Amino acid sequence: MSRKKRFLKMFNGLGSSLRFSGTRVNFEESVNWATEFLSREDRIIWYLGILQRASLLRKYRENKCSTRALRRKVSRMLVDYSPQRIYEDYSFEFRESWHHFKSVLEIYSDHQMQKYSFFLNQENKGVSKTPSQIISDFRKMECNLQNTLRGERHCNDGVPFITLKDGWVWFFVGEGRSRQEATAMRHCGNGLGRLGDQLLSLREPIKKGKLRLWRPHLTFILNNGYLGEMKGFANSKPKMKLHGRIVCLLQDERIHGIKGGGYQPKCNFSFSDLAYPLRQKVLEENNKLDFDPIGEDGESIEELGGGIAWSRVSKVNNRDFVQLMSPQIGKGKSQWVTLQSTFNLGHRSYKFSEAWSSDNGGHLGVLHFPKEHTNSDSVKVEALLKNKAFLSVEEDLLDSSSSWGRVLKKESVKNLLVARPDLFVNSPIEKIFEFSGCSYALSCVLNQRYGLNTKSSSHGIELQNFLSFIEFGQSSGVGWLVTLMEKSDISHKEFSEFDFLELGWLVLRRGIRGPCLYLLREGVIHFFKTMDLDNQAVGSNLLSEIVLRFGPPDRKRFTAELGLS
Repeated sequence: MSRKKRFLKMFNGLGSSLRFSGTRVNFEESVNWATEFLSREDRIIWYLGILQRASLLRKYRENKCSTRALRRKVSRMLVDYSPQRIYEDYSFEFRESWHHFKSVLEIYSDHQMQKYSFFLNQENKGVSKTPSQIISDFRKMECNLQNTLRGERHCNDGVPFITLKDGWVWFFVGEGRSRQEATAMRHCGNGLGRLGDQLLSLREPIKKGKLRLWRPHLTFILNNGYLGEMKGFANSKPKMKLHGRIVCLLQDERIHGIKGGGYQPKCNFSFSDLAYPLRQKVLEENNKLDFDPIGEDGESIEELGGGIAWSRVSKVNNRDFVQLMSPQIGKGKSQWVTLQSTFNLGHRSYKFSEAWSSDNGGHLGVLHFPKEHTNSDSVKVEALLKNKAFLSVEEDLLDSSSSWGRVLKKESVKNLLVARPDLFVNSPIEKIFEFSGCSYALSCVLNQRYGLNTKSSSHGIELQNFLSFIEFGQSSGVGWLVTLMEKSDISHKEFSEFDFLELGWLVLRRGIRGPCLYLLREGVIHFFKTMDLDNQAVGSNLLSEIVLRFGPPDRKRFTAELGLS
């Protein structure tokens, strides 16, 4: 039996392909890819096992495990893997990252990478490592490899493409890959590039005695006039000090446009990295350059002044790149909202997309905002989120590591808590309290989320006001308290506050018309954690829910405190 047929047997009874989590995979094509790019049998089995488990889980969920043999197989294969783990393994874009490390292996033949196992030994059986762990480990090994490689970094392949005034040269390597470039620049050298790839290398002349050597600083991949991967040393983002030399390349009319992509695309050079004067210099010489991944076909939805606006776009110039930076969310066809600035040059105007997010019917996904953020950028994002056309954000806006949280400054977050409390549905109340304290912003969120009518002050929160003590008793759901309040006339009795549940932080105060439930600042976090209001709608029934969670007041103490018999 051939090697390929042996691997295909892993999918017996599972059909020829799998559609899982919105993505279809053909089993035969996957076997072909694995045998070509993973080579080692254990690694091939590891990769195909991900597809096999996803297919078995899908059959199980759809009640298609018709035979006893298939049911036993499902039980045996999935025993060590949760549905969430299977979904995450299947969804991880392993192939894209592995192409890079395949090239690294071929160039450096690193022993640590070659002997690395894709399996963990648990209780004398092999359990697959997650794809994310494997890629993370290979990145660490690549970093260690880069640190151990010493000596001069020089190349002598290729021919001059553009010679700069200071003697630096953009070299052209027609084969589209370069082992010299890979070794000198500590990356893969585009070893597994696409058909038609050509390599451009920015090199500095170095004199060593009578010799002139060339030290590379940037590696750009050109295909059919469009720049794809554009990296610095060790796949880093090109440094600002090299932008002037990149401008010289982009001014050349042989460069038709910029597409990006490749390994770690967020580390590519982007046209938006250039300062406005440098963008102008490029377009004055090469005015047909296709530089913007979004394009100019959007409809303005939020004007910010000064030629800057948020626009909604259905059709973009470079969908693969745009979607890679801000993936589509949910089902259906996404649009994008993009922050665009208009730049006038002569008789023509250009639009630059500074940031964008996927938009599925008003639900916003990841925000791609590549440049360094400023206070003005925070205000621009705040303006977008205040627009009522947008219903939700899939991230926690208070998470400073999220794509939105990295851009929003503290003042903008405060403003949004008041103006759009509904957008903080992914932020726990405890986190909102830690951020804003007992504030108007906190009350806005509490009232919107739970249907309450709270008011905050510096010392705590008015949770619920009652028109009278009779209404207070009726709202408690406690029989003796209802009767007591109905028989007693205390509407005008002198009364300040007391800890009626003996909790230390929830008191009964006299309000303007009747009693008021007041939550002291020190009890806020404990109260909301205990009440678990996210999983129920309370509204006017808040007091009865409090009594249910913390217990009723002591009858004798309550009666004595109010001076009732």
